[in-house]
Amino acid sequence: MNDFNCLKCNQTFIKGWSDEEAEKEFLDAPYYIQGDDRDVICDDCFDEFKEWFDKLTPEDHKRIRNE
Repeated sequence: MNDFNCLKCNQTFIKGWSDEEAEKEFLDAPYYIQGDDRDVICDDCFDEFKEWFDKLTPEDHKRIRNE
């Protein structure tokens, strides 16, 4: 399958890379939160998420990650 639906905006997009490449980026990202569930969002929605996440305090990050 070469497309995906964004969980947040519900639009359909063509994948820009393989599932394996996306998984590697996800695991290496500072936004990584442990768990088995994965949802896919588009670049625009991800940019909104990053902006929100980057404004959080280190304590908020730990709480979100259940650390």
